[in-house]
Amino acid sequence: MVTLISKLRALGALLGERERKALARALPRDLAQGLRDPAQASRNEPASLETFLASPSAQVVCRALGETLIPSVRSRLIQAQPALRALLEPPAAVAPPQRGDDPHGESRTLVACGLLEEREARSSVSPEVGEKRLLSRP
Repeated sequence: MVTLISKLRALGALLGERERKALARALPRDLAQGLRDPAQASRNEPASLETFLASPSAQVVCRALGETLIPSVRSRLIQAQPALRALLEPPAAVAPPQRGDDPHGESRTLVACGLLEEREARSSVSPEVGEKRLLSRP
């Protein structure tokens, strides 16, 4: 938690006052406390945004912010620091593959997963002695 708060403070030091306050309002109180006090935010000021983003923990914090912030705050931060765009914009949703008119689409998927042979083996197993197999409904 200490790393998270320190990275938020460092990010706050790179933002303008309005953006820092908007970010503070969007975060829970315990996380935003360091952003609300400009003296605390400037204590951890990195040399540049590039220096800040070189840290893997800073990148994780920015990605988490991108996934949790409301769009208006996220776009405000991106306008203030365009280099944050790649980390703050949530990833695009991946659409499921389209089957289309491929009649063997399911079979291909099952073969790729090694499940087709398993399905065929199950369907060819004869019933145990004493077990009845219902072939048709009366």
